[in-house]
Amino acid sequence: MCGPQVYEAMARAWSRRDFLKMLGGAMAAAVLPRPQPTVWPWLAVEISGAREGDRITFTLTVRNLTEETISDLYVAGHVPRNADFVAATATPERAWFRGFEAESSDLQSAVWLAESVPPKGVLGPFRYQVAPHPAAIMVSAHGFVSWRWPIYGEAASAPAGVIVRTSAQVFRRKVDLTYVQNPNFPIWPGAPRLQIENVFNHAQHGFYANRWHIYEHHGTHMDAPVHFGKNALTIERLPAEVLVAPAAVIDIRDRARRNPDAQVTPEDIRAWERRYGRLPDGAVVFMWSGWGARVHDEAAFRNMDEKGVMHFPGFHPDTAEFLLRERSIVGIGVDTLSLDYGASTDFKTHYTILPANKWGLENVANLGRVPPAGATVFVGALRIEGASGGPVRLIAVW
Repeated sequence: MCGPQVYEAMARAWSRRDFLKMLGGAMAAAVLPRPQPTVWPWLAVEISGAREGDRITFTLTVRNLTEETISDLYVAGHVPRNADFVAATATPERAWFRGFEAESSDLQSAVWLAESVPPKGVLGPFRYQVAPHPAAIMVSAHGFVSWRWPIYGEAASAPAGVIVRTSAQVFRRKVDLTYVQNPNFPIWPGAPRLQIENVFNHAQHGFYANRWHIYEHHGTHMDAPVHFGKNALTIERLPAEVLVAPAAVIDIRDRARRNPDAQVTPEDIRAWERRYGRLPDGAVVFMWSGWGARVHDEAAFRNMDEKGVMHFPGFHPDTAEFLLRERSIVGIGVDTLSLDYGASTDFKTHYTILPANKWGLENVANLGRVPPAGATVFVGALRIEGASGGPVRLIAVW
């Protein structure tokens, strides 16, 4: 019905009589007797959303499911809190746009008043545009339609009828946070490199397949809780709900340029919160040190001194404690080889985060392309039984 960037849904409701509160008719209800119970005509509404440049257009269509004409309707399209109303367009005949209004402190809508819908007929489309806020993860809207009686403007117009809501969601941007796995990717000293062995090929077998020999902690990968937590979760036991998370990106590039041993501190988290608000529950907190610029040079990525000590940024153990005790996170991520900074000898950040059944992500790519707040990350973790970690495909959307 719609283009490839459109998500459509349709919902139907049979009868409800609580529309009074939603449209602010409480005052009329206090003065007038409550309407007698009635079987109201069946109505339905469809809503779809489509991205058009930096704007999103939502389209509503009303359907009369009965054999009789239904007159005097409210049609409304929700304006999300993370978007601004821009315009209403393509108002159909037998209806007119009433404007943009708030029905409550946090629910705003573009509202039409429609004269009638013929038996088994369709009215619409009703269209309105919104401009998403810069930090919006996705834009979700719903529509509703109600049979209103008597006519608009009378003090006695206690509304009753059906409400239909449905959602249309549009992701504006998608970014891959994953490096390509290959045998030359920088690895932890002493860890085995990826080996790829061809087993079947098109010329000889008519199809293509390889055998991999891969260390669990290679490339962009997850540290599962069991990696440093003796009785913690292995990777296949992580529930799906902790693998989709709002992202907070902590930028420490300036400090990392001056000091490769820079660490994310609790004050870095508080500074982020002063600007963007409290960390959302269930968040993943990323360190963006700019270390990804070195990823094609293993020596520079490890940054090892003459004593064999590596120097690169990471999370301070105090920050790990703060995030566990004061906030509600699912994991942390870094653009370096380790959650701990390179010179660590006790791996205290690992020993704090992972035994608490939180996960870690290492060698995360493209954090500079993700907003500091407002993105959602999808972690494609392999379900390998008993694994302490494994390569992942990370996708950020907003």
